[in-house]
Amino acid sequence: MHVSNSLVAAILCCALFVPAFAQEDIIPPSDGSPVESETESLPAPADTPQDVQPTVGPTALPPATAAPAVTPTPAAPAGPGAVLLSDSFDDAAQARLPVGLGSFNRSTGYINGEYEIINGNPERGDVVVSVPVPVTVADASLAVDVRVYGGPSNARSGGVVCRLPTTAADTNYGYRLRVYPDGQMFRIVRIERGGGVFRMLEQSSSAIRTGDAVNRIELHCVGSTISAVINGTQVGSAQDPTYTRGRMALEVGGSGTTGRFDNLVVTQR
Repeated sequence: MHVSNSLVAAILCCALFVPAFAQEDIIPPSDGSPVESETESLPAPADTPQDVQPTVGPTALPPATAAPAVTPTPAAPAGPGAVLLSDSFDDAAQARLPVGLGSFNRSTGYINGEYEIINGNPERGDVVVSVPVPVTVADASLAVDVRVYGGPSNARSGGVVCRLPTTAADTNYGYRLRVYPDGQMFRIVRIERGGGVFRMLEQSSSAIRTGDAVNRIELHCVGSTISAVINGTQVGSAQDPTYTRGRMALEVGGSGTTGRFDNLVVTQR
């Protein structure tokens, strides 16, 4: 009888032990794992108690307070008069515009406190190349100092654009102000969706400085009014409701022409 009781006790012990071992073995080690959960939550240090320093093996991440932070540009207040973007082009490390070779016919860079665009397109003298300004808005003005040199004198120009398409997949369109210093002439044109150009206004102005002198040019796109200001003088405007919103850009016209830009300011209107 004593042997029978011992045998029964041994059988019961085995019955209890085997299911417990089997249950532990089939649990996926990643489900609910504290290590994996901690690793995923590291980018959000607010979820970690202040008196606990997360550790992930020998290559532990530093506390959130010790990590170098990138200070974002403060959001501009909404409304007319707000400066949406400005750049003096003095610091290439803080570049807001593209730098480098954009294509076979364009090179750009922050050089000696100016932004340079080289129009190297050999196809025809009056071709224009542009560089986007990272602002998308409905009503705004873009003002910039520009001087141009090289290339054919009758096609050499500096310009600015508003209401370009917001994605690269869209066809090119928008409103363009082109200033031709040698002829003291400017144009306001509408770039058609199919690639054509409609001249809305073209005339001469004594406000334009000739040669490679600096001209401050401004393109104002407010509602359906597209207007140009050159060296502080409003030289013309046109009405067109075709495009209502989009990006901005800087442009250089004339194959072989170099444009130098400075003191860029985009203002909400």
